[in-house]
Amino acid sequence: MPEVNRDLLERVMTKIKDDPDHHCQGSWALKTSWCGTVACFAGWAVMLEGWQPIFDLNSLVAVDAEKDGQTEDICDLAQDLLGIADGDVTILFNGNNSREGLELMVKDLLNGDRLADRWTYQAGWPPQRQEEDG
Repeated sequence: MPEVNRDLLERVMTKIKDDPDHHCQGSWALKTSWCGTVACFAGWAVMLEGWQPIFDLNSLVAVDAEKDGQTEDICDLAQDLLGIADGDVTILFNGNNSREGLELMVKDLLNGDRLADRWTYQAGWPPQRQEEDG
């Protein structure tokens, strides 16, 4: 298992909590007219390490990032920078994750735990069975 980059995990989570208007878990990086660039957990991991998303003229969504003339896929680069395993990255980078779920995932990763399935981190999961009046 790779060595988890604790500092970067904490910085990304802090960025997302402190600036929720610039968090969009459904896009690696997205250029908007109203607030500049928004990004998911992976996108922020890359940008906080000095990489810049590459937006082409035909798209407002970036899947690659550039630094010092080098171009990398945002997902692969974020996984390497964060030091997370394949199974964990699939769960952490899921586009449907809530901020609260991401916080719980980061906590588990910082504790040295592997991530459970994505649903474990969602509010109200598993659904509670309602008792029937008898």
